[in-house]
Amino acid sequence: MIQRALLLLQQSRYDLAEQELRQVLAEHPDDAYSHALLALCLMQQDKLDEAESEAKQAIHLAPDQPYCHFMLGLVKAQGDDLQTARLAAEEAIRLDPQESDYHGLRAAIYLRAQRWQEALDSANEGLTHDPTHQGCLNHRATALVKLNRHEEAHRTIDQALLKDPENAQTHANLGWALLHKGRHREALEHFSEALRLNPNFDYARHGLVEALKARYFLYRWLLRFFLWMSTLSPGVRGGLIVGAYVLVKVLQAAAQARPAVAPFVAPVVAVYIVFVLLTWTIDPMFNLILQCNRYGRYALSKQQRWSSSLFGLLLVGGIAAGAAGLISGQSFLLLLALHLALLIIPATRIPNSEGGVNRMPLIVTLLMALAGILATASLALGYREAAILSTVAGLLGLALFTWFGVIVGIRRQKV
Repeated sequence: MIQRALLLLQQSRYDLAEQELRQVLAEHPDDAYSHALLALCLMQQDKLDEAESEAKQAIHLAPDQPYCHFMLGLVKAQGDDLQTARLAAEEAIRLDPQESDYHGLRAAIYLRAQRWQEALDSANEGLTHDPTHQGCLNHRATALVKLNRHEEAHRTIDQALLKDPENAQTHANLGWALLHKGRHREALEHFSEALRLNPNFDYARHGLVEALKARYFLYRWLLRFFLWMSTLSPGVRGGLIVGAYVLVKVLQAAAQARPAVAPFVAPVVAVYIVFVLLTWTIDPMFNLILQCNRYGRYALSKQQRWSSSLFGLLLVGGIAAGAAGLISGQSFLLLLALHLALLIIPATRIPNSEGGVNRMPLIVTLLMALAGILATASLALGYREAAILSTVAGLLGLALFTWFGVIVGIRRQKV
């Protein structure tokens, strides 16, 4: 029965494999290996709580079996608990230091945490035990790309393709390596090949979407910047963001103290504001453009289609309100246009990758929408001070949301 479960796992028929393993465990409830395999089945079906429970039960029954710790690491990594995942992977390595799969898992966790050098070291360690291990080769290539060691990365990818030319992960890695070098047309070919080999491969699909959007100059320019930023450590990246903000504030203070320098400071501040707004809005903006393309719309995920549709609705609503305000001379319509524009940033982050909603952006969007309604209604009824207070509340909410997003993004990468 366990052999049948393994065969079903190889065929990615996880629900049937789960049934077989539950029958095994009904007869042999203390079989740690079956609990670990059941954890894998449940993880592949996104039943992460049950999967974690089974993995921990496997460890309880066989604490000296490295595979059980490895399985817990896989489950926790999929659940974004990178710190616990790393500890589980390291325990598996301690118990069996020659198993490349365990080093590959630790490398993957470090990649998720954007700690490129540690990921490279872990992948290299795995390759010392198995020089042809596909997972370690691919993780090594990804880390090398992020470390701007492109020639070594391409040699590693060539080595992986030589061993397995039909590996979707390797083609996707090559696509990302080419994107980092600005060769989006070639990248598109490899992302397409990866998706041909594995139509449900999100890593390749995401790369395909980025390569399609890179056909447009503005997005291509910003993508190069984002990819460069991704090569930096989270701490350095956060320092640059905060440093740029502080620099702009210093320049604004200098302009107020010395009006003569104001004409030189104003363009810098304007460019900074436009750039910041683009970093928050350019992704749903170009996803909306792809939605209008008969081929591009099929590359987008449900999350991206929903997010770009929200962007389009708020943008059209803002433009319509602004145009109506300019034509009629009604200032409350112009204020409505402003609040609709402000909603774009949190609203486009409501959809999540599982098809549900992210609570924090949803709450912020609802509160900002309430502030916008109060501000618009107050101005329409002649309560100017109330309109100003409500607008300030909306702006403050947006500022807090954006900085909260930056901080959470940095903290999430802690392992």
